[in-house]
Amino acid sequence: MTKMNQKEECIAAFKLQISEQQANNSGSVADFLIEKLVEMQLQYNEQDKKIERLQKTIQRSELFFSLDEVTLISTNKFNDYTLRAEDAILPTDNFYECEKRGDNDFIRWTGPAKFNNFIVPVDRSQSRVLRFVIAGAIKRELLALLKIYVDNEILKVDVEEKGGFLTYTGVLPASARKQDTVVTLYCPEVSSPMEVNQNSTDKRVLGVAFQRMEIS
Repeated sequence: MTKMNQKEECIAAFKLQISEQQANNSGSVADFLIEKLVEMQLQYNEQDKKIERLQKTIQRSELFFSLDEVTLISTNKFNDYTLRAEDAILPTDNFYECEKRGDNDFIRWTGPAKFNNFIVPVDRSQSRVLRFVIAGAIKRELLALLKIYVDNEILKVDVEEKGGFLTYTGVLPASARKQDTVVTLYCPEVSSPMEVNQNSTDKRVLGVAFQRMEIS
């Protein structure tokens, strides 16, 4: 006897259910088929939701996130370092043009990539304090998901909200590394304002609104 494949087994089981339904006079075949189709559609919808949740989890993870080892060694190392949104930053650094926010503040949106690298010639002979000041995100829930890396190692940070800005503060441990320090701001999701707000015509792919980074 030839072994049936999975498709043939399903067809045979389905025919058996129809035969039993007819033998028991428990309704028309059409009603039976409609019920089975509805059950299949519900199962499909549930699986589709699970796949969508899994895809979103992968998109927000650092699964494909990696950095090359930086070999740049600056002659002069600074004790303090500040980079503001209004400073000269190239678009190739994953930033858009500087925008004015309020009377005296400026921001730059990150994007379209999910991470921004800052190569900082800071003296690491002793521990330093690192702060990122962020004015917002393309989706507010992303503010709780931001991560900061220092030389490829995740940095533990405290978050404080004040005056419409969020400050992410962490301690840079002392290090004997000769290479310049690489600070990475990682936003797990980027999106266009047009996708978030149907009334928007902004096609840029944005992450967070960067105000400044400082090391002291």
